[in-house]
Amino acid sequence: MGRSISSHSIAPASVLRGDGAWDEALPQIKFLCSRPLVLGRSASTADQRQCLVSDLLAHGLQPLQAQLQFDCCEQDLQRVAAEAQGCDAVLAAGGGKVLDAGKLLAHRLSLPCITVPLSASTCAGWTALSNIYSPQGAFEGDVALDRCPDLLVFDHCLVRQAPPRTLASGVADALAKWYEASVSSGDSSDGLVQQAVQMARVLRDQLLIDSLTALKDPDSEAWVRTAEACALTAGVMGDWAVPVAALLRPMPFTTASPSWRPVTTFSMARRWASEFLCSFAWRNVWAATGLQARHTASCCRCCGSLVCPSALMIWVWRRPASVSCRRCVASPAARVPICIICLSL
Repeated sequence: MGRSISSHSIAPASVLRGDGAWDEALPQIKFLCSRPLVLGRSASTADQRQCLVSDLLAHGLQPLQAQLQFDCCEQDLQRVAAEAQGCDAVLAAGGGKVLDAGKLLAHRLSLPCITVPLSASTCAGWTALSNIYSPQGAFEGDVALDRCPDLLVFDHCLVRQAPPRTLASGVADALAKWYEASVSSGDSSDGLVQQAVQMARVLRDQLLIDSLTALKDPDSEAWVRTAEACALTAGVMGDWAVPVAALLRPMPFTTASPSWRPVTTFSMARRWASEFLCSFAWRNVWAATGLQARHTASCCRCCGSLVCPSALMIWVWRRPASVSCRRCVASPAARVPICIICLSL
């Protein structure tokens, strides 16, 4: 019997979380480097990044600032890599794409990586993976990194300053871990993978319990549990429980591809929907943010199927209001597509 070796990058070398985590992290950052490249992008977080830089200067470090012009794309990465000459670490502070860019840049330059999430919208600050986009924002691919960040600083005071919609986005992203994992790895015989899949299920349940309260009250314990679930816990099972999550990404819908089909099979999606759509709490999560769905559905020119170009479409059963017999419910006419992000037909 041949020997099988599995390698996993599971977690950052060090994680600091809680109110004031940034202040506690400064001695560790000073131990890791003396001239970090501080990477950011959004104008809305510029003041926060400037405060971080001021704190680094006060502790005797010599930070160099760099700003992305686009999402995590090759054009930006090559430019910033040239600006990073003389730096001995990369400190990425921002949302998921900034964190992805910082991790990938540190990976390519063989430098220590420090991630400082300024929202709980993704678990990018945790994982050993970076997504690459075009300058126009289209997804191009992902890169597996050799390790997770050397230090992750999840300061609640910093994250609370982000708009509520970023937390709602993080909840959606973290909830998806269970649906991705149950499809891609649900039948795995690997014990660790099985356990990671169940962790994704527990994560889902926790979010359905806490997320509504968290969005209503940022000072609550529910907010702490929800934010850390989205930004930290969701990253734990990403390496081994969702190895083919890329297969579930929405395919581009253009007039040149009229035969677009939902990328999931009905048998899998029905299981998702039976659990997902039965939870009225999820509708309340979005209602609490006051958000409206900003994407529109299109119809396939080939078969007339409804297609959502910016979110994953799944098939679900819909029981007609005037029909109660099982035979009618099981008929093809009772099957409709629905978007799991906005729950719109």
